[in-house]
Amino acid sequence: MKVTPLDVLYGSGSDLTLSCSAESSPLAQFQWALNRTLLSNIGPELWLENIHANQSGSYSCWAHNTRTLRYQISEFSDITVLGLCAGQSVLPPGPLTGAIGGRVKFTTTLSPPAKPFVSVSWTFNRVNIITSTTVNITNADHKDRISLDRTTGSLELWNLGLRDQGEYRVSIIPDGALELQGATTLDVYVLLSAATITSPPATLIAGISSTNLTCEAAGNISSTQWIKDGLPLSPSNNITFSADNRTVYLSPVQVIDNGEYECLVSNRVSNWTASHNLTVNFGPQNISIDGPSAASTGRRVTLSCSADSIPPATFTWMFNRTETGVNNTLYVIERMEALHIGNYTCTATNNITGLKDSVVYKLRASSAAPIWSFALMVTSVLAVELLQL
Repeated sequence: MKVTPLDVLYGSGSDLTLSCSAESSPLAQFQWALNRTLLSNIGPELWLENIHANQSGSYSCWAHNTRTLRYQISEFSDITVLGLCAGQSVLPPGPLTGAIGGRVKFTTTLSPPAKPFVSVSWTFNRVNIITSTTVNITNADHKDRISLDRTTGSLELWNLGLRDQGEYRVSIIPDGALELQGATTLDVYVLLSAATITSPPATLIAGISSTNLTCEAAGNISSTQWIKDGLPLSPSNNITFSADNRTVYLSPVQVIDNGEYECLVSNRVSNWTASHNLTVNFGPQNISIDGPSAASTGRRVTLSCSADSIPPATFTWMFNRTETGVNNTLYVIERMEALHIGNYTCTATNNITGLKDSVVYKLRASSAAPIWSFALMVTSVLAVELLQL
């Protein structure tokens, strides 16, 4: 019996097939051994893919006749795997990345030799795409879209498609030297475009409503980042994210959730940003009246009412609990008289939330110059009917 080949050198990353044969009746069964230690491989052929230096050693096969129960061990095949280059020195570690319709260059780490390489060969997923010796032989699927740099073995590929994703291997035979090999992979991405943020149509009220924002884009999204008002958005008591980070859930929405939201989607070859303004209706809150605490006869007096509210609140005024017909933020007394002394009530109403709030302001008469101040007393008036959404 015998094993072929015998006593050979291989570069790291090579593929190796050993064959064993024996004369036997009935046909022998074969098992392989490395350095006299049995391997799990059985059959007349041992196929080793992408071998490395730690697979060097003496290979043998054991032939077994199941009828005579006799064993015979073949002569040894001494295999030496040189740690030359696979993915380390001939090609950079992968993966390389490219975009649909774009181009990529597989650049080797070799310098042009004094004598031209005997041959340069590239394969894609174990199918030869180009072999260059004295002539170039190119696979039909890659014709007119690859270019080989014969001096370094580098390969350029353009008009990329998803079909080009996979493993690329190069085999270079220098003049008078051992074969050099390398392997890397290529990932091809669709360029991102048309990113948008969508949200269910609804009128949102702080503390009551819930909503979500979803970021979408055409193409392969690898990562999604969220930003609010220029700062990274983080989880909180009412903010959570989906597992893929593409959706933000706000439950319930709060006043501080008002603002501009942005999502940044990206992959290895492109990125895109979309924005969305979120409006959370609230209030009125923090209602106050600004004006003089006392005014002298004959003066013009202006009282100004304000409140925090989205949408802006509407205002009504009462004087000593009597409606005045004034329906804006300002209450103006053109000429101060004794009959104007008393309590002024400003009521702010939010027509979306259905809430109201009031503040009472006491105006006194004074013969001296008026002293300006803020509201003396604020009363929280009934919060009324919520808008039915």
